[in-house]
Amino acid sequence: MVEEYAGYLVIIAILIGWMIIIRVLSSSCGWRDLAEKYPVPDDIDTDFITKHRLLNLAMRRHSNLELCVILRCNYDGILVSMTRCFWPMFPSFFVPWQDIVTEDTDKTRFGLIPRYKQVILRFKRSPDSPLYLRETEWKRLLQKAGNPI
Repeated sequence: MVEEYAGYLVIIAILIGWMIIIRVLSSSCGWRDLAEKYPVPDDIDTDFITKHRLLNLAMRRHSNLELCVILRCNYDGILVSMTRCFWPMFPSFFVPWQDIVTEDTDKTRFGLIPRYKQVILRFKRSPDSPLYLRETEWKRLLQKAGNPI
């Protein structure tokens, strides 16, 4: 009888393990802290100016999120969200433009030879949870949004 359900138990164990790993990653990289400090408002204007899928986004604790983060901008700020497979453990957050402080740097996050320039986004309510973006992507996003900063 146990052999009949062994396959199901393995699948359930893998799913539970995946959810635990994603939860730990979202907490350690600072995503959950940003989601708590910058919840998505109920009255948000859903008529966004632009939708931009990031090629590369780094956060604290050496986390690197590639091809899974989506930015949506309007005149009020940026809505940061994750693709569907990570969505339950990475809640979306909305940061107003006035809470974003940028820093330019030539260094890569891990101290390697720089292949591209980065922009560090720091947030007033959560300065310990920065976002590291490619400078070219940040400029493209600002240009699409009408350069609100």
